[in-house]
Formats: sequence, C-alpha cells, structure tokens
Amino acid sequence: MYGKRLRDLRKSRKLTLVKVAERLNIGMTTYGAYEREEKRPSIDMLRSLANLYNVSTDYILGLTDEKDPKPNQDLLDVQKLFLREKLHWNGRPLNEEELEPIRKFLEIVVRDRLPKNSNKENND
Repeated sequence: MYGKRLRDLRKSRKLTLVKVAERLNIGMTTYGAYEREEKRPSIDMLRSLANLYNVSTDYILGLTDEKDPKPNQDLLDVQKLFLREKLHWNGRPLNEEELEPIRKFLEIVVRDRLPKNSNKENND
C-alpha cells in the first residue's frame, strides 16, 4: 500500500525519482525500492516523506484516506513550504525551474545567519 501511495504522490506533483531522492538526501534506487515495496522506510524517513508530500504518515501507510496531516497553523516552516506543490506568485503558478534558485538563495541566507561556532563545533 505505501509504495503505491508514494508513487501516486510523487507523480501527482510531477516529480522524478531523482528529484525526490535528492530532496530526501537518499539514493534514487532506495526511493525506487520504497515505491516497489522492496524496502521499508525508517520512521524518520517516513516523517520526511510525509513532510515532503504534506500528508500524514497514516496516509502513506494506508491507515487513512485523509491526506491532511493537520499541521500546527501557528508555525510555518519555509523549507517545508517550498517542498509543496502548487506554489504561486501573485496568482501565477511557479514551476520547479523557478523555485530551485529561490530555495538555494534562502538556504544561503539562513546558513550565513547561523552562529559561526556551530560549524566549528562540528569540525572538532
């Protein structure tokens, strides 16, 4: 069940196996194995998949047909926002080609604002 759901979610968003694997930081063959149900995603990966597709983990697992994960409406994670489909600018849909440089720009801005010693701690 979860494989068909993952495939349907990916295709409904017009994403390739490569794009999804890149966003999840996993190999394309690993993601393909999830869709074919040859491999089971870990709990952490299941959460990442649910965030990527903006659905509940229960939906992916086939425990419900309700896609809405019922997120906390007070918090908006910009990174998750950009992983969703159907983003618009003044009513005009933005395609993947238009969104990619925006994502990269935001990553640079956020990375540059992180405390300098956070990178130092990782290198020690």
